[in-house]
Amino acid sequence: MNKALTLTLSAILLANPIFAQDSNPIKWGLSVGTGQTTFEQAVITTEDDGSQNFSMDEVDFSPTMISIDARSGKHQVSFSTNAADDEQLSLSGSSYNTSSPTKTSDYDDQSLTYTYSLSNKWKFSLGYNSLSMSKNRLEVSPRSDVFVTGDPSDDWAVTETIDQTRDSSGATALVSYVQPFGESGKWIGVGRLGFTAQDYDASGPGSTAVSGLSASTESCYAGTTCSVSNPNTLMNGDGYDYAYSSSGDSTSVVVGFSLIYVFANPRHTLNLDFSVRDNDYGDIGATLVETPRGGWFTEFAQDQTIDLPNNNLEIDETLTSVSLKWRYGLN
Repeated sequence: MNKALTLTLSAILLANPIFAQDSNPIKWGLSVGTGQTTFEQAVITTEDDGSQNFSMDEVDFSPTMISIDARSGKHQVSFSTNAADDEQLSLSGSSYNTSSPTKTSDYDDQSLTYTYSLSNKWKFSLGYNSLSMSKNRLEVSPRSDVFVTGDPSDDWAVTETIDQTRDSSGATALVSYVQPFGESGKWIGVGRLGFTAQDYDASGPGSTAVSGLSASTESCYAGTTCSVSNPNTLMNGDGYDYAYSSSGDSTSVVVGFSLIYVFANPRHTLNLDFSVRDNDYGDIGATLVETPRGGWFTEFAQDQTIDLPNNNLEIDETLTSVSLKWRYGLN
């Protein structure tokens, strides 16, 4: 069962006992919209000699936003999902001085929120949210070398691929202040301030592989056409397979503001929303498992597991979102 269905069912199950305590009828609403979400991830890596490398990955998503809510008296329960397809990331920082990979990522942000109206102007919200991103890295390093005396140079390459799933999830608590304004009262401003506690996990496979060596070179180093001390039939396709995992947690501030317009038919509202959340995960624990494929390049390499101590990797992520959503009251 996917997360969207699970959270939707949770919203319905949560709403029933809450609204059962309220004599007001349940009002259902559906919202759709789009916007721009900017994701920034800053990574600081500390080497054994104390030197540091910095990288910044940045990408703008235009997610499709869908939410459903149920309201009764002072109570409201809502579920929302914001999803976007793959976009290419912009890369900067010293970590990329000696490499030029291509990175892409998708975006899937979901939340389940309960809101209680303390008064006409003050509201308290408690929610659970999860953000999942599938990040893919590709880097091709071209090379040119003579492997067999008398043969022309081989134009070959080492290709690195990493498929990483990055997940964060946790609880968010918010206090909102609601202020109608304008002579008609059809404009409403909402300010939000709160905290979020998030758990972070990133994991996935990767590999580096050789390609582009000529048939003459492979035949020679296999011992078929040349006399070599350590013949090996695997040259193209040789390399390493990786398994990476990291985890951490963060407690940070969430800030947001909404401007809502109520149409003549109050079933229709338009919501312009801005929000920022910064998750500073600080020191991250990470593990890399490296497995050689046993070909000519890696024949004498050994399997190894590398544990990065918590002070070697720091991650900070910022999400800035601007959206425009239309809500329709279903009843």
